[in-house]
Amino acid sequence: MTAVSFGVQSRPVKFKLKSQVAPLLNLVVDMKQGAVTNLTWINNCNDLQGCSIDECKSTSLSYNGTPVVENNCFKQAKDCTANAGAECDTQVFVTWTGTDKHNWDMTSDNFRLSGFSDYGVRSYLDAARNLW
Repeated sequence: MTAVSFGVQSRPVKFKLKSQVAPLLNLVVDMKQGAVTNLTWINNCNDLQGCSIDECKSTSLSYNGTPVVENNCFKQAKDCTANAGAECDTQVFVTWTGTDKHNWDMTSDNFRLSGFSDYGVRSYLDAARNLW
């Protein structure tokens, strides 16, 4: 899968591996004065990121001849039932960097989920789920 915005395209990212699905992907949108300049996938498994070590799989691939080393959490699609809900749908967490059209700094990337790995992302995911 790739992301596209106003002609800017990201590198491909894996959200399915055979019978497994990634519940969460992180996309960072870089902007300059409100215009999209780059789309970057930042996905990695860290301790307490919301999945077990067995669910953490390599999603490394080559893009434009350059190897991209990456990993992500994957759950068995067979475990996804109608009752499982959002845990089985791939969700894309989007953050922004750069400046908006008024040249103000965009800071949402400071709150990217993978940035909280030292504090246990599982607790942040659980807190977000409890909001609904």
